[in-house]
Amino acid sequence: NYIESRADIDQYILKTQPSATQSASTASPAPNGDKANWKTYKGEKFSFSYPPSMKLLNRQDSIAVTFKEQGSPDGCEFCYGYELDFKYNSLGSKSIKEIVDEDINSEKKNGAEIIEPLRNLTIADYSGYIYATLLQIRVDYLYIPDKTGYYIKIRKLVSDPNHLGHEAKVDQILSTFKFTE
Repeated sequence: NYIESRADIDQYILKTQPSATQSASTASPAPNGDKANWKTYKGEKFSFSYPPSMKLLNRQDSIAVTFKEQGSPDGCEFCYGYELDFKYNSLGSKSIKEIVDEDINSEKKNGAEIIEPLRNLTIADYSGYIYATLLQIRVDYLYIPDKTGYYIKIRKLVSDPNHLGHEAKVDQILSTFKFTE
């Protein structure tokens, strides 16, 4: 689903912009009943739970879960629905902040607009960073370091023009994230 005009972009940003008093994002846990039938991905380095309606994809260098809303237009790569892509990386000799700053600069060079500046993030018991870009669609990038010199980079895409609560569902999934080591 592509945003077709500047008015669409402005309207989308207004709907997704955090309030002026919000300085950090926090993924909220789902009530236990909502997750009773959820599946759990558990890898060597991290785990998370997700609704059974989502597809789990083992990509070359990441794990993703996707949900495409029924009635989405045919032929579009990312339509109505959501996707979370989890990529585990080494910090090497850099700090998590240095890596995030490099990624932001790379996004800008590739033509993406930074629509939400870098801010602190808390997911479950983990602290990290988040920022959002807009090229053809909004993409949020979340970075959470572990205690062993690695970090998880989560690419979050949500398209919910029918107001079905996709953003809340994604927050529920993120609230289940855990490092396994």
